[in-house]
Formats: sequence, structure tokens, C-alpha cells
Amino acid sequence: MASVVTAQTKSGSNDIHGSAFWYRRTDAFEARDPFAQSKKDPLTGRFIPNSKWQQFGGTIGGPIVIPRLFNGKNKDFFFFGYQGTRIRNIGGTSTAFVPTAANLTGDFSNVLSASDPSNPFAKATTIIDPQTGTAFSGNKIPTNRLSPAGLAILKVYPDPNTTAAGNNWVSSPLQPINTRQDSIRGDVTLTSNMNLMVRYINEAWVHGAASGNFWGDSPFPTLSSDWEQPSKSFAVKLTNTLSTTTVNEFQFSRAGNDIIITTSPETKALNNEISGKFPTVFPKPDG
Repeated sequence: MASVVTAQTKSGSNDIHGSAFWYRRTDAFEARDPFAQSKKDPLTGRFIPNSKWQQFGGTIGGPIVIPRLFNGKNKDFFFFGYQGTRIRNIGGTSTAFVPTAANLTGDFSNVLSASDPSNPFAKATTIIDPQTGTAFSGNKIPTNRLSPAGLAILKVYPDPNTTAAGNNWVSSPLQPINTRQDSIRGDVTLTSNMNLMVRYINEAWVHGAASGNFWGDSPFPTLSSDWEQPSKSFAVKLTNTLSTTTVNEFQFSRAGNDIIITTSPETKALNNEISGKFPTVFPKPDG
């Protein structure tokens, strides 16, 4: 499957013109949905999630003029546009059952009873010693039997923060997104019958500290990623008027984008700790 998208951008004119804009949306001015937001969020205590959206930018265009060197009035023009976006929205509420403080030390006595509210299985569960085939005494794994790699992985789970039935952790992580778009275009009259258009667009999209249900990242904010998606496009179009009824156009364009995923600086230490606790089959030399 393939598709072609044609975008028309504005050109400059014989006089300098410009514009500026600023748009802001915030939850302080939003109305509550009586159906979807009938109860307060258990974590924030708010009916309406935190939401902030700003868009700002401007444009300027006119003739290409270099004092004492070049005067492009009536034939050569430029146009530049900029737009920035800042989004600070709650990406949705996440819930989970995470290990308790006792579980982190190897104590799973809470799952021996099906009626224990801290038992996520809702049935009696016995932890079996793989070396002897018998149950651990009191469902407690000795400290010296705990795996260093497993203990490191357990740090991905945050501490319980609620006693709600079924889940003991709830979070509404902020999803910060910044975007930027720069567009510049030049139109040059080569002859009375021939015009050249050149356009370049540079875009940046950054999602910091992505977690929760965002694109398959860790559901917990203890281990999150920064996503960047820079893109660029370039186009040249040569238009030649052959007669009053015939126009010939030649156009070349190229566009591309990258997706760059890196561990967020705030969680890089934990990521490195987990990686360092696993035995490496093919060791990688330092550097």
C-alpha cells in the first residue's frame, strides 16, 4: 500500500507581511463530562484530568531584498513560518498489583490465604522450592536464595499506594510532548516564462518520560523512555509556461524521518543496574 500527499505552502508577496498566534487550552476552563467523569480520580482527587495545551508561532514573508546588493521586488520572494506546541496531558490512569514490601524480601505468606486482601490470586498459593520439590516454610524464600538479577528487576515495580480491591497501585503519569516546525520557502522568477520554487521543512517531535500505556513502554514510571521523531522534507519545483494553453512542471522532493528511543535520564541508573545484574553471553568491551 502506498499513498501520495501533496501540500501547498504559502509564498511571499511584494510587500512584507507577517502574523503571530498563541493558543492555550487548560483543564481550568474545561467542562466536566457528567458520564465519563462522574467520579473523582482516586489519585488526583479531580473530576477533570490535568491538561495543558499550548500552540504558538508566526509567519513572515515578502520580497527578497539585500540592501545595495539585490532587489527582488516584483519577482523574487521568501516566506518563513514557525509553530511550536507544548502538551502536558495525563495519558490515562494506570492500575496494577505490585509486590508488597514483604514480597520484596521473599515473604509470600500473604498468598497462603485466599481471603487475604493482599493476595492478587484470590486463591491459596504455595511457593515450591525447585531444589527440593517441597514448599518453602511459611511461604518465605530464604534471603540467600534470592536472585540478584530478580531483585534488580523488582525495582521496576513502584511501591503500593492504594488499598483498592484488586489493585494496590494507581498512577496518572504526565505525558509531556514538545513539537516544533520550521518552514521556509523561496520563489524566484528566472525568466518571464519560468519560475523556480524551493521549500524546506524541519520538524521535531519529542515525548519525554514515556510510560504507562504509551507505545509499549514500561507501564511504570520507574523505567521510562524519551522518544524523538525528527523529520525533514525538501522540494524543488520548476514551472515553465510554454504557451497560453501549455504549462510544464518538473518537481523533485525528498522527505524522511527517524525514530530515536533513549532511556530517560531519570531512570537510566535503574536500567543500567538491571543490565549489570544479568550474566552476559557475549561480553561487550567497555567503551
